[in-house]
Amino acid sequence: MHPGPETDGREGPTPPSILVVDPGMAVSEAVALVVSRQAHVLRATTGMGGLTIAAERAVELVIADGHLPDMSSADFLRLLGLLRPGVPVAVLGADGPSRGSLGPRASAYFPEPIHLKRVLGWIAACLDRSTPPWTKAGPGVAEPRARYEVPVQHLEIVRWVIEFIERCYQDGTRFSDVARAAGVSRSHLCRIFKRVTGLSLNRFLTRRRLQAAKVMLRDPGTAIQQVASTVGYHDPSHFNRVFRRWEGQTPSLYRRQAVTGAPRTGGRDLTRDSPHQKPA
Repeated sequence: MHPGPETDGREGPTPPSILVVDPGMAVSEAVALVVSRQAHVLRATTGMGGLTIAAERAVELVIADGHLPDMSSADFLRLLGLLRPGVPVAVLGADGPSRGSLGPRASAYFPEPIHLKRVLGWIAACLDRSTPPWTKAGPGVAEPRARYEVPVQHLEIVRWVIEFIERCYQDGTRFSDVARAAGVSRSHLCRIFKRVTGLSLNRFLTRRRLQAAKVMLRDPGTAIQQVASTVGYHDPSHFNRVFRRWEGQTPSLYRRQAVTGAPRTGGRDLTRDSPHQKPA
């Protein structure tokens, strides 16, 4: 593999950076071990963690788990495309989208069981191209879009907010609480979060709670009322409404389908904010 472009004759080559977004850390550890001499591996365990790294650092490749704890792979690919347009992305543990399906696509998909040798082969093939194919202009090929520049102070606020939500989303945290802790107004915080991530703060907080709720609902021994209170909804009926609005079914139906293995019905497109949604 090529070590990367020469930056200065005295400084030597700059190794390329590979971002691995892996909740279990097993893949990132394996990749780091194998490519440590050819590339610098940056690691994240959540989708938003990976996006903040991609916004701050120049990455040549991205490898992401297809089942992130805080967002769907489609959301991750869409936001990464804004931050680092044209960067190759491999999604692990997921089949490729069906023909004709809409939405962002990855450069490569590695369904389970994942063979590390194939993933490493894909990395080598990408890094061995001295001129990445997405930078070549040709007939009918558009030049890559300008990268979205994230102000450093905004990135720091968003990173802090994400960490704050991760610690406190189970406590029924409200936007005013987050803004007060961040030292900015509620409206200013919502604008910054939306501009940096492309997601509303309400959507991110709600999705984080529902992701945790779905994990708990797969355990039939945990009462739905307990699930609701654990993820920050102290009114079970409100939790029921929010879950149904975002997931297209009730928590009890989701549990039955998860326990029996029946295919899920309903659901809704979560790539956009609900126009009628209120803070959860």
